[in-house]
Order: sequence, then structure tokens, then C-alpha cells
Amino acid sequence: MGDDRPIRYVEEDGTIVYRASALGTCERAFVACANGVPAADKPEWFKEVLNEGTRAEPIISGLWELKTGYDTASKQHEYDLRIGKVGDVQVVVRCHIDGERDWGGPGIPTTLREYKKFRDSTWPKFLTQGVECGPNYPWQVSVCMLAGDFDECEFVGGHAVFDDWGVMTISEVEHHLLTAPPLSFKAIRDRVKRIERFIQAGFDAREVDCNQSMYPCPYYKAVHDEPDEPYELPATDEAGGLARQYISQMALLSSEIRMLKEKVKEAEQRKKAVSDGFRGCLEVFGPEAMTAKKMLTDEYEIAHVTGGVQERIAKGYDLDYFKVTVRKGKK
Repeated sequence: MGDDRPIRYVEEDGTIVYRASALGTCERAFVACANGVPAADKPEWFKEVLNEGTRAEPIISGLWELKTGYDTASKQHEYDLRIGKVGDVQVVVRCHIDGERDWGGPGIPTTLREYKKFRDSTWPKFLTQGVECGPNYPWQVSVCMLAGDFDECEFVGGHAVFDDWGVMTISEVEHHLLTAPPLSFKAIRDRVKRIERFIQAGFDAREVDCNQSMYPCPYYKAVHDEPDEPYELPATDEAGGLARQYISQMALLSSEIRMLKEKVKEAEQRKKAVSDGFRGCLEVFGPEAMTAKKMLTDEYEIAHVTGGVQERIAKGYDLDYFKVTVRKGKK
């Protein structure tokens, strides 16, 4: 069963609870929730998406158990990640895990299991991006791993397909293995404390940053920013003509950059094929060559770089650039 409680609520003992599944939500929504702004009902199409996920979860779990040979235990077990006091109030982030791998005894490592359903439109994104294919997933999975002290997480996706009558089936399951939380405890604590300080300081929701991409946010209509009205650049004066010259140059350069990126991609693919051939030579040379971190020829020095890159979301940074596209109906 899903948790229908608000994204942030207060328990009888005064403890403030943030829901892990909503932790990546727009900060303005949390402030609106705390200030008593009524949450709108979910659109019907979104309710159906959520219902599909609820129906699909046990099917995905069953298929994954068959594929791995291990059952799923501790389904919907509740954990609290303790943030500590903010002001004079205790704050926790609460999660309900989809389950953990049942090793048939003490599990080493302990393995969280999170199941998600993806339609045709999002399945390729899941395959390539894993836990980062949705804005809330890295936060939710990180809380679950940290609160439950899990060593790793099987982030499992089920590919939902529909027949001509709209009946859903899960055609395949795949997973991404996370050996560390996508986000650190510090990142989670800092986010929760920042939001909670806005609330305790009495901020109005509209004084807090709004993320328009979070639609269908339940506070979308009440406190959401209106889309910016486009500014029509003047065409009559000297500055207007100069601006149009710059725009044309940016459009041409953007096209040139796209072509260069394609060439870089092709070159990287050719380099990979050459690298695979070189590895074959090292196998012939023997173990000493295969394990060497540095190699030499008369002309070149070659470094053999190995290791893993931890899955994580990108560090935040500021954006300020122009994107030029042809207006609809214009050629």
C-alpha cells in the first residue's frame, strides 16, 4: 500500500517527518505544505501511472526473484533516517523499502531492493541512467540505504508494455547495482535542514525557489510560478539588427558544435575498437603487460587507467547560456 500522508508532516510527539519518496520535490512545495496550503488532488492520468506502479511491483519482484534465485524479504519495512534537531525539533526522513535480498541467512553484503516500472518512453532512459532517470530516485534510494545500513542496492526496473486493450504486462526486468548511496548523508541532511529553516523562519512559499519541472506537483496551481512571457526582440533600431546578427551566428555555431560532437562520438567509437585490439596484444605479451600501469615505446608513454566511478548525481552549478532554435511555423 502506498503512503498517502503529506510530503512533510508532524507526529503527535512533535517529530517532523519528511517522506523519502518525495525528498527530491521542489523546496517550495515543502514550505507550502508546512504553511497549510491545500494540496490539489492528483490528475487522473497521474493516478493511473501510480496505480500501474503499484500493480507492477509484485510482478517485477517475482520476475527478479526468478532471475536471481533469491527471494525478497522485509517488504515495505519502515526505516527512519535521523537528521537530528533543527531548532528545537527532531527531524527524520522516513522510508518504506520495497524489500531486501533474502540470502537464506545472515546476508553479506546486505542488499536493498527497489522496484520501479517504466513504460516504453522511459525504459531506455532507465537502462542508460539507472537511479538518476528520475529526480526523486537518488534521494529515495540514498535514504533507504543509509537508514537501513545496506551495503548495496539492486535498483530494478520492469519494462511495462500494453496490448491493444490497454492491459499491462512486464516484458523484462533489468537492474543497476549501487555499491554506495547516490547521495551522502551530508547532502540529505543539508537539504532537509535548509528547507526546515525556511519553514521555521516563517518564509512564505513564494519566497523559496520553485522547480517548474516537478509537475504534477500538488501545489502547482496554488504557488507555482507562471511561465515567463517571451520578449519579442525589436527589429527597427541598430541594436535590434546587431542582435539578429549575433543570433544567426549562434544558430550556425550551435549547428557546427552538434556536427563536431557527432565526429567526436564516431572517433571515440573507433578509439574503443583500437583499444580492444591493443588489449589483445597485451594478452599475447603476458600477465606483466596486462597488469602494468605504465608502458613505453620508442615514441610514446602509455598509462593504463583502471578503477570504478561511483554512481551519483552531478554537483549543482549555475547556468547562464543561450539556446537558439527555429521558431515553429518559421523557415
